[in-house]
Amino acid sequence: MARPRLGERALDWLDRRYDVRYFLVDRVLLRRMPSGSPWWYRFGILAAFALLVQFASGLALLVQYVPTPEGASGSINQVQAQIPFGWFVRGAHAAGAMFLVGLAALYLLAVVLRGLHKAPREINWMVLVMAFLTVLAMAYTGRVLPWDDAALASVTAGANLVRQIPGLGSTAANWLVGGDVPDRATLRRVLAFHVALGPFIVLSLVFLYVRLVRLTGHQPVEEG
Repeated sequence: MARPRLGERALDWLDRRYDVRYFLVDRVLLRRMPSGSPWWYRFGILAAFALLVQFASGLALLVQYVPTPEGASGSINQVQAQIPFGWFVRGAHAAGAMFLVGLAALYLLAVVLRGLHKAPREINWMVLVMAFLTVLAMAYTGRVLPWDDAALASVTAGANLVRQIPGLGSTAANWLVGGDVPDRATLRRVLAFHVALGPFIVLSLVFLYVRLVRLTGHQPVEEG
């Protein structure tokens, strides 16, 4: 009799303690949309799926990534050239980022057109916008991680844009970059946001948004 694989044994171990198969299969994979859900809700579901693809492909890339100015670009090129299907993983991650941003933008547009950004759903809307801005920031920082000429130009342009903010703009730009010019500290800050802080913020906001929608519903309020 064939011995179960390591992944299957780990899943069995978790299932005996936390019933994860019920959660993953019955509550996520096989769960149907509530009756009466509008068609544009599919944008949100597809965006959630794209987010999962980003996490999976990003984790695979992170294993090989070298977070130094000298090794960043070379490690990414090595993934494409030497790792089996590395070109596919990187391509899926890059395309998935654009796909995710596009779907999230369509969902935002649908919410506005349906009037679901108005009372009593202002908080829903603010949470959704913050999640979208965080996704944009993650896409931006992902473009910086190769640390090539285009990435350095993006960092410089982004820092200059932040400096235009009245008040603390210059201080914020210097903190984000890690100094006056992009360097090793900049790359570390970008990586920390892209792989840790950004995903945590997005997941937290998405979870909060779903809970809020369940409380307020998805039908526009009729003005009478």
